[in-house]
Amino acid sequence: EDGKWGLISLKGDVLFADEFKERPSVSVNDRFIVRNKKDFYEYYEADSEPEQIGEGVGYKRAGLFTGKYAPVQKKDGRVIYIDKKGGVAIDMGKKFPGKKINEVECFMGDWAAVQMDGKWGAMDTDGKLIVPCKYDDIAGNPFFSPNRRIFIDKEAKKWYVIDKKGKTLLSKSLESMSPEYIYEDGLIVVSSNAESYEDREHTILDEKGNSKLKLKNKHISGDIYDGKFIFREDDAYGLMNVSGKVLIKAKYDEMQYNGAIIVARNDDKEWLIVDDSGKKVAELDGKPELFEPIFDGYDSFMIVSSDKQEAIVDDEGKEVDLGDVELYRVRPDGSTRIYI
Repeated sequence: EDGKWGLISLKGDVLFADEFKERPSVSVNDRFIVRNKKDFYEYYEADSEPEQIGEGVGYKRAGLFTGKYAPVQKKDGRVIYIDKKGGVAIDMGKKFPGKKINEVECFMGDWAAVQMDGKWGAMDTDGKLIVPCKYDDIAGNPFFSPNRRIFIDKEAKKWYVIDKKGKTLLSKSLESMSPEYIYEDGLIVVSSNAESYEDREHTILDEKGNSKLKLKNKHISGDIYDGKFIFREDDAYGLMNVSGKVLIKAKYDEMQYNGAIIVARNDDKEWLIVDDSGKKVAELDGKPELFEPIFDGYDSFMIVSSDKQEAIVDDEGKEVDLGDVELYRVRPDGSTRIYI
């Protein structure tokens, strides 16, 4: 408001207002990040009077406190993980001398993927490698599968599902399929290796790598929540479950689904909240942006943007009462990975 930024809960409670000239990140584990005048990142405690963490320390790059520690790159280029008070928890240079740190992820639970000398692996909160850095790539979003990840070995033409203890749960050939997403219940989305996206076929595998659902002439659009997902067919969108049952026919121009809310845009260009049978729950006065269910409570709210304003709206289509606060731009910014 008036060029300055604050933090607000999705229930409409203002934590603080008119505090920063730069937009803060989303608050995770009572910590958020904001840029200072010199274009470095600083950490603050999420409080009505936010205090800086780390006694004036700024970083070139910074990650969220999704776990016990957060990754940062210092002004001198060194990569470390800090604790919630700003202290050094893991010094990557000391833990892995002579290694070039390329990318590091935020901790999800008690492990984090790291890339050193161009190869991916994973380490625990003590900075010990539990997955050696020998893989060419990783797949999947750690928010949706915090206890297992996909690691890809292009030379061996294989991909592997590895858990947070370093145990290989599954291995598959890259020659016939490429992994895209993995979920905590073990479901894996893979695609065929056709050059054109339109020619690729999506398949859902179970945790043992067996085909659970093969989609023909359809594409998975978005993530799987509670066994349901948006699919696209002939440039229209609908809802299907992992058993292949169509819950909502592909009839909408756009759809979003985050596990708690389904929104769809019809031929009249109106956005609607619908249930998983396609029945209208409410109409929306603007374009919605659903929150991914990566933080508790987020999936029950959305941001709705119109030409005049933005509003926080719940899963029944009701605007959250914000009192005198006028929303200028709302977004849960923050990354799970920092690039060095």
